[in-house]
Amino acid sequence: MNCVLIYIPEVDRFMSISLGDGTNSLNLCEGCDSYLYINAFVFDLSYQEFSLVDGGQLDFNSEEFKYFIDDKIQTDAIDAAVEFIYGDKMDYNIIKYYNV
Repeated sequence: MNCVLIYIPEVDRFMSISLGDGTNSLNLCEGCDSYLYINAFVFDLSYQEFSLVDGGQLDFNSEEFKYFIDDKIQTDAIDAAVEFIYGDKMDYNIIKYYNV
């Protein structure tokens, strides 16, 4: 499972986190060999749909950070993604693991 959907109550946002597919592998920070692709969404009750509100790419060195084990995203990766987007650690609820 290489993706996860979470809900962060403190900011009332959903977040999708996945292992980069290699598309941006030429643009990684020095010393990094992989990346997390992150999207943050808000659910609009008026329109009953999700809207993208933030996102980004978090580069990492896969030897240093074991964010994926047997293709399953680890909680360390989720914690890092939340802190990367919101600047602080926050509690979250895992909604679903999935493959893309």
